[in-house]
Amino acid sequence: MSIIDFKSIDVTDIVLSNPDKLDDFYICNMTYNDDLLYVQTPSLTINEITKEHLILNITNDFNNFIDDLEKQNIKETFNKCEEWFKKDIPYDAIDNMYENIDLDNNTMKINFEYIKDTLQCKIFNNKVNIPLSDLKVDNKIILILHFKGLKVFKENYHLDFYINQIKVVNTGYNVLKEYSFIDDENDNIDIEHSMFNDEIQNVLNQENIKKEKELELKNKMKDLENQLRELNN
Repeated sequence: MSIIDFKSIDVTDIVLSNPDKLDDFYICNMTYNDDLLYVQTPSLTINEITKEHLILNITNDFNNFIDDLEKQNIKETFNKCEEWFKKDIPYDAIDNMYENIDLDNNTMKINFEYIKDTLQCKIFNNKVNIPLSDLKVDNKIILILHFKGLKVFKENYHLDFYINQIKVVNTGYNVLKEYSFIDDENDNIDIEHSMFNDEIQNVLNQENIKKEKELELKNKMKDLENQLRELNN
């Protein structure tokens, strides 16, 4: 078994088996590359959630994928109806019998599967299994859907699929509560030792030398003035 991203699937390569009778309906099993068809959805937003179902806001790409898949189901049923049902059924009749998934307003409803009150899908958040009750409206999720095949009744038929796994897409902000910085041991050095680099220190040294020379010259000039004053007297 392998999981296939919905964008990688060519619906014309999906194979439907001959119908097998189960209780009061028939099932045409669906395979892809000789394997069961497990499809990974894009990130979708929960519009409504109950214990029984999900209603999801879906992307245009995924909407188109479902639409193409259902058109292929109708086409393949028409092509094989004489082999399957021993009847030559008109295309319009095959089309009218097919119950499409409701994709109005880019939403999609999917029922949860239960066996003896046990939910038949796993839900993960950061790879940790969580209960259905943890899912909330507006959560972004990615699903793995198992497309089992066509479920055929006397008067209608539809695509049979269910949710195999759900992953919550973490879009929040995880703010650490405690001070968590990795401090450098040099962070607390006194400013006078760390603020100036060697080049700036050299400039300061030159300024000091210049001031000393100016003071020395000033003192010499003062001595000369005193000497001149004495000579004039």
